[in-house]
Amino acid sequence: MKSKVWFLRVLLTVGIALVMYYFLLPPLNLTSPVFWFYVFFISAIYLVSGIVKIVELKDIITNRKNIKKNTLSLG
Repeated sequence: MKSKVWFLRVLLTVGIALVMYYFLLPPLNLTSPVFWFYVFFISAIYLVSGIVKIVELKDIITNRKNIKKNTLSLG
């Protein structure tokens, strides 16, 4: 399961990076500010996708606990 999540995060980041590269066309030069903006922006997208996944998992766990509390046992 973790490998699927990691793969989807990387796939999303690479897809956004390719689209941004097409429109932004940053120079591949380490002294260019546009290049560093591009690198930091793509890194931020990857980090935000990880934070969103953590929050989503937290919501799923809390909803499972609420479901268990609100169900009646028939046994």
